[in-house]
Amino acid sequence: MLFRSTVSFDIDQPTPLVLSLSSKTNVLCHGASTGSAIVVASGGTTGYTYTVDAGGPNTPTVTGNVITGMIAGTYTVRVTDANTCTTTLPVVITQPAAALDITTVAAVLSNPGCNGASTGAINITVSGGTTPYSYAWSNGYNGEDLSNVPAGVYTVNVTDANGCTVTGGAYTLTGPAAVTLTASSITNTNCNASVGAVTLTGSE
Repeated sequence: MLFRSTVSFDIDQPTPLVLSLSSKTNVLCHGASTGSAIVVASGGTTGYTYTVDAGGPNTPTVTGNVITGMIAGTYTVRVTDANTCTTTLPVVITQPAAALDITTVAAVLSNPGCNGASTGAINITVSGGTTPYSYAWSNGYNGEDLSNVPAGVYTVNVTDANGCTVTGGAYTLTGPAAVTLTASSITNTNCNASVGAVTLTGSE
Protein backbone atom coordinates (compact mmCIF):
# COMPACT_ATOMS: atom_id res chain seq x y z
CA MET A 1 0.00 0.00 0.00
CA LEU A 2 1.34 3.39 -0.92
CA PHE A 3 0.89 6.37 1.29
CA ARG A 4 1.04 9.84 -0.06
CA SER A 5 1.40 13.05 1.85
CA THR A 6 1.46 16.69 0.82
CA VAL A 7 3.29 19.62 2.27
CA SER A 8 2.09 23.19 1.94
CA PHE A 9 4.49 26.09 2.16
CA ASP A 10 4.52 29.75 1.27
CA ILE A 11 6.94 31.50 -1.04
CA ASP A 12 7.58 35.01 0.16
CA GLN A 13 8.84 37.93 -1.87
CA PRO A 14 9.82 41.48 -1.04
CA THR A 15 7.32 44.23 -1.48
CA PRO A 16 7.73 46.16 -4.73
CA LEU A 17 10.72 48.47 -4.92
CA VAL A 18 9.47 52.05 -5.17
CA LEU A 19 11.41 55.28 -5.73
CA SER A 20 9.79 58.63 -4.92
CA LEU A 21 10.84 62.26 -4.97
CA SER A 22 11.19 63.76 -1.49
CA SER A 23 12.17 67.30 -2.51
CA LYS A 24 13.52 69.24 -5.48
CA THR A 25 15.22 72.59 -6.04
CA ASN A 26 14.98 74.06 -9.52
CA VAL A 27 17.67 76.22 -11.11
CA LEU A 28 17.06 79.86 -10.15
CA CYS A 29 19.45 81.55 -12.60
CA HIS A 30 19.25 80.48 -16.24
CA GLY A 31 22.18 78.27 -17.27
CA ALA A 32 23.41 77.55 -13.73
CA SER A 33 23.95 74.06 -12.28
CA THR A 34 22.31 74.68 -8.93
CA GLY A 35 19.42 72.22 -9.20
CA SER A 36 19.11 69.41 -6.67
CA ALA A 37 16.83 66.57 -5.67
CA ILE A 38 16.36 64.16 -2.78
CA VAL A 39 14.87 60.76 -3.61
CA VAL A 40 13.65 58.07 -1.23
CA ALA A 41 13.42 54.32 -1.92
CA SER A 42 11.07 51.94 -0.15
CA GLY A 43 10.19 48.28 -0.48
CA GLY A 44 12.48 45.73 -2.07
CA THR A 45 15.40 44.67 0.11
CA THR A 46 17.20 47.34 2.06
CA GLY A 47 20.70 48.34 1.13
CA TYR A 48 19.84 50.81 -1.62
CA THR A 49 22.23 52.35 -4.13
CA TYR A 50 21.22 55.49 -6.03
CA THR A 51 22.58 56.52 -9.42
CA VAL A 52 21.66 58.89 -12.26
CA ASP A 53 21.56 57.22 -15.66
CA ALA A 54 24.01 58.48 -18.26
CA GLY A 55 22.69 60.51 -21.17
CA GLY A 56 20.94 63.16 -19.10
CA PRO A 57 21.47 66.91 -19.33
CA ASN A 58 24.73 66.64 -17.35
CA THR A 59 26.45 64.38 -14.82
CA PRO A 60 25.44 65.60 -11.35
CA THR A 61 26.90 64.56 -8.01
CA VAL A 62 25.12 61.72 -6.19
CA THR A 63 25.72 61.41 -2.44
CA GLY A 64 23.51 58.73 -0.96
CA ASN A 65 20.02 59.72 -1.99
CA VAL A 66 20.92 63.40 -2.53
CA ILE A 67 21.61 64.65 -6.06
CA THR A 68 23.27 68.04 -6.60
CA GLY A 69 24.86 70.06 -9.39
CA MET A 70 21.95 69.62 -11.79
CA ILE A 71 21.32 71.89 -14.76
CA ALA A 72 17.83 72.23 -16.23
CA GLY A 73 16.48 69.12 -17.94
CA THR A 74 15.05 65.66 -17.33
CA TYR A 75 17.03 63.06 -15.40
CA THR A 76 16.45 59.35 -14.86
CA VAL A 77 17.29 58.43 -11.27
CA ARG A 78 17.84 54.74 -10.56
CA VAL A 79 17.80 52.82 -7.29
CA THR A 80 19.19 49.30 -6.90
CA ASP A 81 18.40 47.23 -3.80
CA ALA A 82 20.43 44.50 -2.09
CA ASN A 83 18.96 41.88 -4.44
CA THR A 84 19.96 43.95 -7.51
CA CYS A 85 16.34 44.75 -8.23
CA THR A 86 16.00 48.19 -9.82
CA THR A 87 13.45 50.88 -10.52
CA THR A 88 13.72 54.36 -11.95
CA LEU A 89 12.15 57.77 -11.49
CA PRO A 90 12.20 60.75 -13.87
CA VAL A 91 13.17 64.04 -12.22
CA VAL A 92 12.58 67.29 -14.10
CA ILE A 93 14.63 70.37 -13.18
CA THR A 94 13.38 73.69 -14.56
CA GLN A 95 14.92 77.15 -14.92
CA PRO A 96 13.76 80.64 -15.96
CA ALA A 97 12.98 80.73 -19.67
CA ALA A 98 15.74 83.21 -20.49
CA ALA A 99 18.87 84.57 -18.86
CA LEU A 100 18.74 87.95 -17.20
CA ASP A 101 19.90 90.27 -19.98
CA ILE A 102 20.95 93.85 -20.22
CA THR A 103 24.21 93.79 -22.17
CA THR A 104 22.61 92.95 -25.53
CA VAL A 105 20.02 95.70 -25.29
CA ALA A 106 21.30 99.10 -26.45
CA ALA A 107 20.65 101.86 -23.96
CA VAL A 108 19.14 105.10 -25.17
CA LEU A 109 21.53 107.89 -24.19
CA SER A 110 20.65 111.58 -24.01
CA ASN A 111 23.67 113.80 -23.53
CA PRO A 112 23.46 117.04 -21.52
CA GLY A 113 22.81 120.04 -23.77
CA CYS A 114 25.10 122.46 -21.96
CA ASN A 115 28.47 122.12 -20.30
CA GLY A 116 28.06 121.26 -16.63
CA ALA A 117 24.28 120.84 -16.92
CA SER A 118 22.50 117.90 -15.27
CA THR A 119 20.14 117.20 -18.12
CA GLY A 120 21.47 113.83 -19.33
CA ALA A 121 19.46 110.61 -19.33
CA ILE A 122 19.99 106.86 -19.79
CA ASN A 123 17.06 104.56 -20.57
CA ILE A 124 17.69 100.81 -20.36
CA THR A 125 15.67 97.70 -21.12
CA VAL A 126 16.07 94.51 -19.06
CA SER A 127 14.72 91.10 -20.05
CA GLY A 128 14.86 87.50 -18.92
CA GLY A 129 15.36 86.20 -15.40
CA THR A 130 12.46 86.47 -12.97
CA THR A 131 10.64 89.73 -12.35
CA PRO A 132 10.55 92.03 -10.45
CA TYR A 133 13.98 93.57 -10.99
CA SER A 134 15.93 95.88 -8.69
CA TYR A 135 18.52 98.40 -9.86
CA ALA A 136 21.70 99.86 -8.38
CA TRP A 137 23.35 102.61 -10.42
CA SER A 138 26.92 103.73 -9.83
CA ASN A 139 25.70 107.16 -8.76
CA GLY A 140 23.47 105.67 -6.05
CA TYR A 141 20.17 105.80 -7.93
CA ASN A 142 17.99 102.69 -7.59
CA GLY A 143 15.41 103.14 -10.33
CA GLU A 144 15.37 101.67 -13.82
CA ASP A 145 16.31 104.75 -15.85
CA LEU A 146 18.59 107.67 -15.08
CA SER A 147 17.50 111.25 -15.72
CA ASN A 148 18.76 114.71 -14.86
CA VAL A 149 22.38 113.61 -14.57
CA PRO A 150 25.59 115.36 -15.70
CA ALA A 151 28.14 114.06 -18.17
CA GLY A 152 30.05 111.04 -16.93
CA VAL A 153 30.38 107.26 -17.04
CA TYR A 154 27.63 105.19 -15.43
CA THR A 155 27.14 101.47 -14.71
CA VAL A 156 24.16 99.60 -13.31
CA ASN A 157 23.73 96.29 -11.49
CA VAL A 158 20.38 94.58 -12.07
CA THR A 159 19.15 91.88 -9.69
CA ASP A 160 16.07 89.75 -10.35
CA ALA A 161 13.65 88.15 -7.88
CA ASN A 162 15.84 85.03 -7.61
CA GLY A 163 18.98 86.97 -6.77
CA CYS A 164 20.51 86.60 -10.23
CA THR A 165 22.57 89.65 -11.24
CA VAL A 166 23.87 91.27 -14.41
CA THR A 167 25.91 94.44 -14.90
CA GLY A 168 25.27 96.97 -17.65
CA GLY A 169 27.58 99.75 -18.81
CA ALA A 170 29.76 101.57 -18.92
CA TYR A 171 27.37 104.10 -20.40
CA THR A 172 29.11 107.37 -21.25
CA LEU A 173 27.32 110.72 -21.38
CA THR A 174 29.22 113.62 -22.90
CA GLY A 175 28.48 117.34 -22.83
CA PRO A 176 29.67 120.20 -25.00
CA ALA A 177 32.79 122.11 -24.03
CA ALA A 178 32.34 125.26 -21.99
CA VAL A 179 31.89 128.50 -23.92
CA THR A 180 34.75 130.95 -23.36
CA LEU A 181 35.02 134.66 -24.26
CA THR A 182 38.28 136.29 -25.33
CA ALA A 183 38.81 140.00 -25.91
CA SER A 184 40.36 140.16 -29.38
CA SER A 185 40.76 143.97 -29.49
CA ILE A 186 40.36 146.85 -27.10
CA THR A 187 40.01 150.50 -28.12
CA ASN A 188 40.62 153.01 -25.34
CA THR A 189 39.02 156.44 -25.25
CA ASN A 190 41.26 159.42 -25.93
CA CYS A 191 39.01 161.91 -24.27
CA ASN A 192 36.32 161.92 -21.66
CA ALA A 193 33.85 160.41 -24.08
CA SER A 194 32.05 157.15 -24.67
CA VAL A 195 34.04 156.05 -27.69
CA GLY A 196 35.94 153.05 -26.27
CA ALA A 197 35.28 149.59 -27.73
CA VAL A 198 35.87 145.94 -26.90
CA THR A 199 35.59 143.09 -29.42
CA LEU A 200 34.86 139.64 -27.92
CA THR A 201 35.39 136.24 -29.54
CA GLY A 202 33.53 133.18 -28.25
CA SER A 203 34.81 129.61 -28.51
CA GLU A 204 34.07 126.16 -27.16
